[in-house]
Amino acid sequence: MQAVTVDTFVQRTLYYLVLRHPDPAVGRVMGARAREAIGRRTEFDLNFRTQRLQRLRGQPLAEKKIHTYCAGLLLLCAQETGLDRHAFFPLPERPAGGNTVRNLAKLGLTFGSDFVSPTGAIFSPHLEIVGRSDPMYDPRREVQEAVYDCFAARLAGGELVPAPDWAQTFRLKLAEAARSNPLLAQAMADVTGVDRDTDLVAAAKTLTVVETLDRIAQGSSDEFYLARAAIMAGPEPELLRGGYSEEEIREMRVYRGRHEELLDAWQTARISLRELDARLVAYYVEQGKGRLGARFFCGL
Repeated sequence: MQAVTVDTFVQRTLYYLVLRHPDPAVGRVMGARAREAIGRRTEFDLNFRTQRLQRLRGQPLAEKKIHTYCAGLLLLCAQETGLDRHAFFPLPERPAGGNTVRNLAKLGLTFGSDFVSPTGAIFSPHLEIVGRSDPMYDPRREVQEAVYDCFAARLAGGELVPAPDWAQTFRLKLAEAARSNPLLAQAMADVTGVDRDTDLVAAAKTLTVVETLDRIAQGSSDEFYLARAAIMAGPEPELLRGGYSEEEIREMRVYRGRHEELLDAWQTARISLRELDARLVAYYVEQGKGRLGARFFCGL
């Protein structure tokens, strides 16, 4: 289990909350358990169960492998305090409805009956918020979040078809072969930085979807930025004098042609920056949704 300082974490995380129990003694117990967990072997539980964490209560962690997932560290620490679990995770949690569970099962993911999420602790009346980010509005982030939200909605209401590309298919074949080849399993685990006993097939299937989803969300966000920059760059005769290369100008022409009406409205001062952003965000959100449908949901 790797760890970084809070100062490092907050620099690379867009949204965060820092929660703390008001009793210093509780905090000391949790901190001691967290320090004990650092450096221990871990296996990410792709079935999101917490029973095996509960078996570690009161036991030293040295020489033990911790089976857990993202919310498990908090639970591992919280259960040492002697407080009821509901003091930290007050609400019963379950996966989203519709087809979500069935779609995730295609990737080898299931959820235990005692599932808890990383955000579950936010709802605890026993924990205090002692730090938080105050993010400013970012239209690029709005595009990305809309794509992720659309994926979640379609996961519940549609039929997921993972559709891996050739490289992802090759990785999945390697993971399947590793089931009967301990040396290959160890090599793949070493390369990916996971425990050898991790379900490499489920991990490969999940990564296929996650990395493609990220590419779609990030790609739509990047295109929003490029289109915005192309429209706002100024008249084309001035671009070379402004230091733009021929290649950059050719790329701008693509986006200017795509958004010819917006370009004209911007250059004639008939549209504000806020309206330009709103219309471009709407366009690239729809573009991202279309790519999601084409890649994962049979064009829907």
